[in-house]
Amino acid sequence: MRCTEEHNRGRDLPCLSPISSPTWEAPPPVVYAGNKDAAPLVRDTLSEGFDLKVVENLRPTLEREVLEPARTAIHELFMSHVMAHAPGYEKLRSWVDADIVPTPAAAGRMIEVLAYRHRANLFGVDIGGATTDVFSVIDGSFHRSVSANLGMSYSAGNVLIEAGVENVLRWLPFKVPWHQVADRVFTKLINPTTVPRTFMDLQIEQALATELMRERKPLVADGMPPVDKHECVGVASYVDR
Repeated sequence: MRCTEEHNRGRDLPCLSPISSPTWEAPPPVVYAGNKDAAPLVRDTLSEGFDLKVVENLRPTLEREVLEPARTAIHELFMSHVMAHAPGYEKLRSWVDADIVPTPAAAGRMIEVLAYRHRANLFGVDIGGATTDVFSVIDGSFHRSVSANLGMSYSAGNVLIEAGVENVLRWLPFKVPWHQVADRVFTKLINPTTVPRTFMDLQIEQALATELMRERKPLVADGMPPVDKHECVGVASYVDR
């Protein structure tokens, strides 16, 4: 749904971005980043029972996006409502002086800094356990896209199903029955925090990551300006298991 100031005020629905919390002892947080004229109604409706934060409309017109205020608000809520409850988080905070940031934010910032320092177009991929983030900086413009439910542990089965086992097999340097590959991938779902214990396990995970990268190429190019392949000088990719 587009949340623009140009929409009919009588029919425009609020753009709400709820962030789930691991505990309901505190009111559930809500970020409103929609039509500014609807903000008073949203405040009145959600004043009780919700931790409401109103930020600038993320699309004030059809031609302009203002994403940073909403992104910042959601980041702050993620840190206070999700990361704060992660095991060991408070102990980690006591060890460092700098702020702790989620992996997607840190990876995106890294890509932006590298592109700025080298004055180059840059492309990077962060393959996580549950999701995959794709970053790029093209002509100074930062882009980020997220493939939810595609990753190397919690979502490994989704990658196998979407890519097809035959496509994963072609990247392996040895012959192995398809059902063994499927068994090992779905075993990873049962034990998502484990690391490969054998050479075969390692090769299967690398083949799965390779196919995931190949499958995500259309997502990377979608909505981005054309780029001369000789201008894109850097590729940063890593696997976070």
